[in-house]
Amino acid sequence: MNLCGEIRVEVEVKFKVDDFAEVRKKLGDLGAKPLYKSEEVDIYLEPFSEREVLRIRKRGDDWFLTYKRLVDDSTAQTALEIESRVEPNIKDILEKAGHKVVIEKRKVREAYELGRVTINLDDVYELGKFVEIEYLGDRKLGEEEIKSVAEKFGFNWDSRITSPYIRMLLELKNHKNA
Repeated sequence: MNLCGEIRVEVEVKFKVDDFAEVRKKLGDLGAKPLYKSEEVDIYLEPFSEREVLRIRKRGDDWFLTYKRLVDDSTAQTALEIESRVEPNIKDILEKAGHKVVIEKRKVREAYELGRVTINLDDVYELGKFVEIEYLGDRKLGEEEIKSVAEKFGFNWDSRITSPYIRMLLELKNHKNA
């Protein structure tokens, strides 16, 4: 995790699953290293667009402020990201500065390291369960690495999801309001 605010490139895809039992077994068989399990609350603030977000994340007792700009989501979600650890009062500060809350996302995440990728088992409130495979670094190399790992888990590459969770939540919210 980047705590000093350096820009990083994040490449990821998701696969929808019914439960995590088989994935956990495969993680164990492949020797994946457990990193953490926690509930995460993400608060998305204005200015907000399909391609750029400002996010506050609470993970356990830790708080992070993240700026994320989507670069490409054709074959894998690729984003430039800057993230820094912040104090818990960051939401109040940003709201006082005029940033309004757009939407909140809640999930329980189990994170594992497998070689050069991170595998997240995400149970996202209102959306369901997903396996997210993430690579930090070069986009092309990341896509190849992610595809290789997805195949090890038996995921069909054509069923991958490249949309960010926030887009899926907003689509769900708009569908409910229609």
